[in-house]
Amino acid sequence: MTKPLQSSQLRPTEQPKRAPSFPTFYRSLLLTGVVVGAITCGTYFIHGSEILPFYQHGDHVSVEEQQKRLAAFNALGPMEVTPIPEQGISNAVDAMQLSVAARQALMDELAKSPQTPSIQHSALPDPAGGHRHELRLTWITLWDTDTEDGDVVRIDTQGYSRTVVLKKEPTTFAVPVSQDDAITVTGIRDGDGGGITVGVASGASKAVFPIMSEGEVLSLRVRIR
Repeated sequence: MTKPLQSSQLRPTEQPKRAPSFPTFYRSLLLTGVVVGAITCGTYFIHGSEILPFYQHGDHVSVEEQQKRLAAFNALGPMEVTPIPEQGISNAVDAMQLSVAARQALMDELAKSPQTPSIQHSALPDPAGGHRHELRLTWITLWDTDTEDGDVVRIDTQGYSRTVVLKKEPTTFAVPVSQDDAITVTGIRDGDGGGITVGVASGASKAVFPIMSEGEVLSLRVRIR
């Protein structure tokens, strides 16, 4: 008679291990790619790295547009500037970031030049002989015409100098000018490449400069309105 099997002799049937199905493998691979891509993009946008080569920093003005800007600037006549009313001069000078001595010197010079519109285009007698043009204050606005990438320029006029980091949001400040004067703009820093892109305005008058390089100097003629 056959003996019954003991419980210790009974073993569950062992199932062979199966490799993951083909679709499951590719679903896992796709999920991994999505996660890695998300991390890569997050790193780029947070830290500004160059991981994504198709994304470019800086200004990228086409050659055709560069030529148009140069031609328009060369054909530009004097830009009309509107003088600051006499009652606003003191506050405007306060915002010019001058030393105490320089502020007083400018106020003294402005006091020698009548600020009334009726004689704003006249030439005043010069004690040394001949005539001198009156000095006026006008608002000047600078902005970056393209990508806000850290472009920097310096503006010089009548002994006043100011360095400005260009932004899309216009920066407005007062500068001294005389009749038939010229404002000088110097390229100081080309932010992330592509050239320095600067626009200049005074009131309703606007001018877009050609693409500038670091160290380049351009002059813009102005005429008091």
